[in-house]
Amino acid sequence: MKKTNEAATFPPYLTEEEQRKNEDYEWALHDPQVQKKYAGKIVVVYRKKILGVGKTYAAAWAAAQRRKDCPPKPLVVTPVVPYPIPADSTASE
Repeated sequence: MKKTNEAATFPPYLTEEEQRKNEDYEWALHDPQVQKKYAGKIVVVYRKKILGVGKTYAAAWAAAQRRKDCPPKPLVVTPVVPYPIPADSTASE
């Protein structure tokens, strides 16, 4: 096998699939309704739709797979939904 010093190159843009996955990920992290309902949980997201929820990645994926409309795993994102930041909170130093 021949070694090469060439670094892997990536295109200067996201593919359509990468862009959709990024949008799904950001939606799950920042949507107030998602945060309120799923805070602290792992969700399986596809096209801004929650397909599965769990305390672990395995549990969330198992829940998603029970749905007929669940796509293959490489097409979904599985973020941990953050707890919402209270509106009246202020940074304290």
